[in-house]
Amino acid sequence: MAPPPLQVTSARDVLAQIDAGLAESREAGRATGLILIQIDRLNELRISVGLAAAEQLQMQLDQRLQGLARSRDRVLRISDDQRVLLVPMLMNPGQVELAAGKILREIDACRLASDHSIALQSRLGVAVDDVGKCTAEALLRHAQAAISLAARKGETVGHAHDLTEIVAESDIRLEAEIERGLGQGEFEIWCQPKLDLVTRLPVGAEGLVRWRHPSRGLVPPDEFLPTAERSGRIVQLTWSALNIGLQQLTQWPASCGDTGIAINVSASCLYQAGFVHQVLDALSIWSVPPQRLTIEVTETVAMTNAELSDRVLRTLREAGVRVSIDDFGSGYSSLSYFKRLPADEIKIDRAFIQDLIHDDADRHIVATIIELSRRFGLNVVAEGIEDEATLECVATMGCDVAQGYLIARPMPHEQIIDYLAQAFGTVDSRAG
Repeated sequence: MAPPPLQVTSARDVLAQIDAGLAESREAGRATGLILIQIDRLNELRISVGLAAAEQLQMQLDQRLQGLARSRDRVLRISDDQRVLLVPMLMNPGQVELAAGKILREIDACRLASDHSIALQSRLGVAVDDVGKCTAEALLRHAQAAISLAARKGETVGHAHDLTEIVAESDIRLEAEIERGLGQGEFEIWCQPKLDLVTRLPVGAEGLVRWRHPSRGLVPPDEFLPTAERSGRIVQLTWSALNIGLQQLTQWPASCGDTGIAINVSASCLYQAGFVHQVLDALSIWSVPPQRLTIEVTETVAMTNAELSDRVLRTLREAGVRVSIDDFGSGYSSLSYFKRLPADEIKIDRAFIQDLIHDDADRHIVATIIELSRRFGLNVVAEGIEDEATLECVATMGCDVAQGYLIARPMPHEQIIDYLAQAFGTVDSRAG
């Protein structure tokens, strides 16, 4: 029999139950652990799948939490988007880490029967009273602070013992500036063309985020993207980039045909509930055929939660969207990885390309990647092409596409239109 649904517990009762757990542990000379579960972007989930479906996912979570709790543990629903698992009578603090791992697995298992790609996106804050001096309110506050720390670091689990890490005041200011810039439409998409090594024509472009700050001018991405990741603003920034990129794509010259745009997606976006639906909605809004959009994820992101990544990326491909694995070779590459890779292309990490002419080991690695890709029907992109010798080398080795400063640097919207018009206009005139 399923446990009864969790009801929202008042703040007074939450603190009373935490106090009771602390008292029980202190009497036995044991530690007390508290795990705060924060459901991220709950309102967006409700908009995406509806109130009933969102509540179904929350009920699944509540039942799973109650199912993994020991008899002395307490599971509390303290708001629509927050749950607490109180774990008293710990033999050692490591037990609460094991409990956090189990919770993550249970969260990932919460799925809609009608669409298994829909899942909850959550963060955990872990706090432990192992000296018997923490109050209920302080323990809960530490767990809340740990969640904030996890969001800043772009992680799923935060730990109260890491709270001594000081976030620089300048980083906090930058986070506020990013939020303001998103509201003011200051972020742009610049495109870097990708060249077909047989036809020597553009086959697409990678859309790269640039920030035109009102007082600082053009801010380099390495100055704001890490903060956007740590603060969680990367999700909003990615959706902005996707919509700007698709809007710009509709203005590209008709002569470039199905030439498409690639948008980079972080783990925070890929794993969020309703990701696929939001991508398809954006394509519909801008009337862009799905095959003209490529979603780029790094190899590390694709393998961090391999089962979920595989499910999401395969669903995208089934809908017609192309998938590219960026920085290939820098992380988890293996023969088994090739066998089940849910992608249309891989982009060889530039670390293997930059010394290709002079390094025999790099040439052997690149040749092996290209050969394996051929066997599994994957296109291969060489990134970081900066000279003619390297371009001709990768072309001779059978690489499909090249990208780098030799071909073109990232350029703003007006310039990419001129670039594409010139590239395809030359061909059109020859054909006539």
